[in-house]
Amino acid sequence: METGYRILVAIDQFDAGRSALMFTAGMASRTGASVRIVHVVEHYPTRLGGPSTMESPEEASRLMEDAGIDLAHAGIDTSVSVRATGVEQVADTIADEATRWGAGIVVLGSRRLHGSRRVSGRGVRDKLIRAVDLPVVVAVPPVGDDDGTTRRARTHAGTRRTDA
Repeated sequence: METGYRILVAIDQFDAGRSALMFTAGMASRTGASVRIVHVVEHYPTRLGGPSTMESPEEASRLMEDAGIDLAHAGIDTSVSVRATGVEQVADTIADEATRWGAGIVVLGSRRLHGSRRVSGRGVRDKLIRAVDLPVVVAVPPVGDDDGTTRRARTHAGTRRTDA
């Protein structure tokens, strides 16, 4: 049951990516939405001048193939996209994919990093929220809160940047 609604989910090779994918699968199953899975291969500069990545093209392809199969087996209309970019352009690359594909919402996982990038607003999540004029859902691996409930996702209203 395809409704015309589109969910873009950005995944990585970590548990955060799996959480985002599973959250998206549940949302798409309930709404009949189409899903675009995007994975951004990050290129890091090296001292020798050439780029380096955390994963090979084969690993990226295998990750996307497995993710696409998981959703297709659940009866979800699914497409995949692998993009490559510099480490500082990941959020802009995800935003570009969401815009080109016509997504209505963006889902990504959180590895719960609390370093200087997160505090300064330079992390992928914070940059993405500023880069898209769409709701952004951050799916986190389930954890117990003090009140015994389980938190699974946070929704952030996208605020398009004006300094482009």
